[in-house]
Amino acid sequence: MPAGALLPVAVALVAGPGCVTSSQGREMRRDILALQAQFDELRAEKDAVRQTLERAKSEIGALEASNKDATELLRRLGAQSGVQIDNLKVEFAKLRGEHEEMAHVIEQMKRDLGEVQKAASVPKAPPPLPEEAAALYQYGVDAYQKGELREAVRAFRAFVDRHPSDPYADNAQYLIGDCLFLQGKHVEAVADLQRVLELYADGEKVDDAYFRIGEALDALGKCRDAQVFYGEVKKRFPKSKRMDEVKAKLKEKCK
Repeated sequence: MPAGALLPVAVALVAGPGCVTSSQGREMRRDILALQAQFDELRAEKDAVRQTLERAKSEIGALEASNKDATELLRRLGAQSGVQIDNLKVEFAKLRGEHEEMAHVIEQMKRDLGEVQKAASVPKAPPPLPEEAAALYQYGVDAYQKGELREAVRAFRAFVDRHPSDPYADNAQYLIGDCLFLQGKHVEAVADLQRVLELYADGEKVDDAYFRIGEALDALGKCRDAQVFYGEVKKRFPKSKRMDEVKAKLKEKCK
C-alpha cells in the first residue's frame, strides 16, 4: 500500500465508535504519528531525489552542449590546420623554386666571373702607335698628361728610336726619365736622364735632366751625389727656371 494511503485508514480507525480502549487509542495515535513522520521523510527524500535528477539532467545537458562545442572547435581547428598545412606546402614549394633559381643565377655568375678572370689574365696587345712623328710625340704627351706613364714611355721611346734627330727628341728622352722617376723607378730614371746629357747636351732639357737626376739620387739615399748635380745646374744654368728649387736643395744638409 502506498504511504499516502495510511493516513485515511488510521483516521478512520480512530473515528470508529468505541471499539477500542483508551490505551489502545493512545497507541494507535502514536503509530499514526510515526507513520506520518515516515511519510514526511519519504516525501522529502522523493523531492531531494527529484531535485538531484533535475540537476543531473541540467549538468548532462551542459556537458552535451560543451561536448558539441568542443567537437565543433576541434573540427574547425582541424580544418584550419589543414589549410595552414596546405599553405605551408605551397610556400615551401615556392621557396624551393626560388632557391633553385638563385643557385642557377649564382652558378651563372661564377661562370661569367671565371670568363672575365680568364680574359683579364691574358695580356692585351698595346694599341698601335702613330707612324707620323708629330702625331707620335703628341700621343706620348697626351698619355703623360693623363697619367698613363707606361704608355707615355712606350710612345717616347718609339719617337726617339724612329726620330733621333727631331727637334723634340731631347724632350722625348727627358720625358722618358721623368715618367720613370714618377713611377718610383729611380735607377732606371737616372740611366735615361743621363742619355739626355750624353745625346742632347746642347738641348733645352739639360738643366731639367740634371735636377731630376739629383732628385732620383736623393730618393736612392745618395744625398751627396745629388748635391753634385744640383750644383751643376747652379753653375751652368744660372737662369734656369729650376734655380729656386736648386738653391733650396743645396741648403739641405746631408745626413
